[in-house]
Amino acid sequence: MKAIAWNVIGGIVAGFVVLASQYVYRKYWIALRFKKIFGRDVTETFHVVYSLLNEPEPPPESPNWKPVFKKPQRADGRGVGGGMNLGQITSCASAKAVAYLVNEFGKNVRTAPSISSDTEVDTKMDLSFISIGGLPNFKTSDLLNNPSNIFLEFGHEEQFMYIKNKNSGEIIVDSREMQKTGCDYGIIIKLHPQNNQERTWVCCAGFGIWGTSGAAYYLAYRWKEILKWAGDKPFACVVKTKSTSDESTEIVEAIIRKRSWPLRVIRKIHCRNCHFRITEF
Repeated sequence: MKAIAWNVIGGIVAGFVVLASQYVYRKYWIALRFKKIFGRDVTETFHVVYSLLNEPEPPPESPNWKPVFKKPQRADGRGVGGGMNLGQITSCASAKAVAYLVNEFGKNVRTAPSISSDTEVDTKMDLSFISIGGLPNFKTSDLLNNPSNIFLEFGHEEQFMYIKNKNSGEIIVDSREMQKTGCDYGIIIKLHPQNNQERTWVCCAGFGIWGTSGAAYYLAYRWKEILKWAGDKPFACVVKTKSTSDESTEIVEAIIRKRSWPLRVIRKIHCRNCHFRITEF
């Protein structure tokens, strides 16, 4: 009887140990790894910043004109009536990106980020954020123009947009490629701003809506893959997304600062199955 009792007690203790280990793993180990990508202050006030747009100006001949946004047709063909006037709008890519990121923050650090428009935080620099969208987002513009962005230029000519490696001057891809491949392209950049290295700035931006939402999807759900080659250091990468499928997003090229040789060896072991170019400088 004593042997049976001790076996039962041992089983209960082992069960508690397993549960405690899982709790520690989920609460501390995953959170620690998550912070390596998104910054140490993700459990404090961290902002996901979307771009807010005003409605278009009415034409001179119709000063009282207001744009009306209508619902799309339902999947089963049933009609939908009505529409709405909106004073300010944001893109569907921003809405999807916010949902992806908030979901992962809740799962990995049990803390919801603050969801802010770029107009709300326009003049604030002492904060950590992920900005959604390209140059129309004020915080993306701040990030791209910060001296700590030594990775990528996200610019445009008269007829097309482009993503350029700032160090080599090479144009990695331009928006004319979208017609050839049927894919949209975007960027993910992480840096620590020059005047406040304790803060973490990240942007997800694309040529079009799928480049933006695809970049946010990859950052949210594939951050562990980024961790393999970027660690906790600043980085940039160019991503490619098939139109209509954020889940198809993959990296085209990654850019990182050159590491010491032991860290380079570790990165090569972790990235032995990576099917994209990693540029060091």
